[in-house]
Amino acid sequence: MDIRDPFLTFLETDADYSQADEIAAVKRLFLREQLMDAFLSGKEHADTVLDCLEEHGIDAEAFVQEVEAGVDIITSGSDPYVQNESGLFLPRG
Repeated sequence: MDIRDPFLTFLETDADYSQADEIAAVKRLFLREQLMDAFLSGKEHADTVLDCLEEHGIDAEAFVQEVEAGVDIITSGSDPYVQNESGLFLPRG
């Protein structure tokens, strides 16, 4: 697991999206990832990232809780998954 993994957001999808909607969704994802990278490197404030998440329809409080849980897994060394040679995450054990 990479240290960035808990901070990742995902591409929003909808069966009713037009091509323009899909392009807009990709642009929103790219903006979130740029802001997150800037935040993790100390170049952006957390409030800016959280405001962006809310503007994109992501519950910022729930996101922070999920990030905290992911960071706890990384720092505790109790990652329940292991990455195989193909890059897939499989249950440990």
